[in-house]
Amino acid sequence: MTMTGTGKATAVPDEVSFTVAVAVTRGDLSAALDEGSATMRSVLTSLEEHDVTKADMQTTGCR
Repeated sequence: MTMTGTGKATAVPDEVSFTVAVAVTRGDLSAALDEGSATMRSVLTSLEEHDVTKADMQTTGCR
């Protein structure tokens, strides 16, 4: 018995990867951390508004 055939499959991508960084320079470390944290919260909120859940996000913290 011999079988031959062809096929085609298509799908919508369900994954995206990107890097976001926030850099703030201030004379006071606490002020810089507060401003940087507020900016990153705004970014994460925007992602959630576009149906990206917290479970789908990975963060690495301060460096």
